Amino acid sequence: MRVALLSVLDRQTGPQQVPAPFRLLAGARLVERQLDIALAAGCETIACLAQAVGREVIELQHRAEAAGARFIALHEPRKLSGMVSASDELLVMAPGVLPEEEAVLRQLAKPGVLVFPEDPAVQRGYERIDAHFAWAGVLLTRGQAVEQLAQLPDDVDTPSALLRIALQSGTRTYPLETRLLDEDIWLNDPAPEQLAVRERNWVAGHADVAPFKAPGLAVAERMGARLARDTMRGNLARFLALGSAAAAVLALAVAVFGWLVPGFGLAAVAALLFAMEAVVRRVSSAGQVRPRVPLLVQALAILIDPVIVL
Repeated sequence: MRVALLSVLDRQTGPQQVPAPFRLLAGARLVERQLDIALAAGCETIACLAQAVGREVIELQHRAEAAGARFIALHEPRKLSGMVSASDELLVMAPGVLPEEEAVLRQLAKPGVLVFPEDPAVQRGYERIDAHFAWAGVLLTRGQAVEQLAQLPDDVDTPSALLRIALQSGTRTYPLETRLLDEDIWLNDPAPEQLAVRERNWVAGHADVAPFKAPGLAVAERMGARLARDTMRGNLARFLALGSAAAAVLALAVAVFGWLVPGFGLAAVAALLFAMEAVVRRVSSAGQVRPRVPLLVQALAILIDPVIVL
């Protein structure tokens, strides 16, 4: 079994700053993006180190449980010993690190430590491990490392301690391309400017809009992509779905009275709003292992075309 260890304990953030794990990228906190990667990597249990169980940790728990994973918030790292057996694998992510999912899944099919060349990684806040490399903030180690962790003081930096334990046990290191750093794809304690760049790329990469061979759909989906970029972590997708349903009902009601042109116009509006909703929902749920599709959306997917025909 694979267990993921996340952390929202950020000791580098000032009192007036948002802790790095709670900074937003495309409508989700960085620790939620870490959770999505852990679930994609096959982790069935998620442990999260937290000083207190606040709203952010509760929402993280709901996101994990919605994907079918077990979630446990921990204050003391030694309690990991009751969750992780020696035969398990432990995926560790440092707080405030935003990895690239494909690199993690590709490199960590088996235990290993992901690293960057020390130049420029150390200058960007990554932890040096030797004269040549710095830890990228993600590792996969055997569960027996937790037994050694239990012998350390409670106030130890748990991800860093597990890194040292993994390296001392001979866990292999896997160097990553510096391109991931240069292009702000792999982030550590990111500044607002870095998050803005990554968010634009995120939306563009997940919007997946239709080509202009279908002009109406292409325009609608591009409108949805624009709205998705401007209204992250909101209820826009729900409002678009409700608007589409209302327009479809009105279209049928108007058509019943013989007003076919207004009815067809309302049906076209319903289709437009539904196409926009699909893009907004696709962007907002990108990265999640099992994103929930509302029943209203499932019904509209079946009924929009019959409404237009009728």
